[in-house]
Amino acid sequence: MLRLILRALRHRGLMLVLSPLAGIAVWQALVDLGAISLDTFTSPARVAAALLEVLREENTALRGSLATHAWASLQEVVLGFLLAVGVGVPVGLLMGWSRIAFNLLDPYVELMRPIPPTAWVAMSLLLLGLGLQQKVFVVFVGTVSPILITTLDGVKSLDQILLKVARTHNATQFDTVVKIFLPALLPAILTSFRVGIGMAWMVVVAAELIAAEAGLGFLLIQAYRIFRMDVMVAVMLIIGLIAFAMDRGMREMQRRLLRWQYRG
Repeated sequence: MLRLILRALRHRGLMLVLSPLAGIAVWQALVDLGAISLDTFTSPARVAAALLEVLREENTALRGSLATHAWASLQEVVLGFLLAVGVGVPVGLLMGWSRIAFNLLDPYVELMRPIPPTAWVAMSLLLLGLGLQQKVFVVFVGTVSPILITTLDGVKSLDQILLKVARTHNATQFDTVVKIFLPALLPAILTSFRVGIGMAWMVVVAAELIAAEAGLGFLLIQAYRIFRMDVMVAVMLIIGLIAFAMDRGMREMQRRLLRWQYRG
């Protein structure tokens, strides 16, 4: 029996189902025992009912369908993330490759990096107004730093022997970058993508909580305004599931592009 349990615990796919179910069972048991009061929190049964309520658009106070809100957030996340990748990866590579570029750009990176993304919300509202562009900007600002720094760290940790071998064989600058530099850095770059997409979701929900007309963060604040804890938890669950699905997609891409790391 113990052996079967240990085997189940080692099975990734099985635990993706069993672990959440176990968590829900413990949650419901705490509610039944009175350890969690329904006056202050909620139960799995109420969250499931709220989830159906949101899916069926039964509550007009939530102002819009789940599909509308989810699509709004997804656009903001994807566009802001792609913009951050388009800037963060090349700049990280440039700073790692060139000492001059590093000395020139590092003060700006270190100055901007500690500023919380939500601090840009008010300024972006004044500059861009309340809409898609404003949310994309905030996601970009919150996501570009981790992508850039992870890429830069990958360049810094690159095995110098690879570059010496390339120079020994008289490889051109282009061949060195394309055939040695980028393939060696691919694991770090793909890791930065996973970090960035997770950060993008945190930033977009925080921005929508402050100022938005649509989005999952907006849906969350609407649930708060009508004092619906069950709907709030249901929306948080939806956010987590969408972000989880995107991360799984990133992992699959990583597995396909870095097959040598997953052999055996």
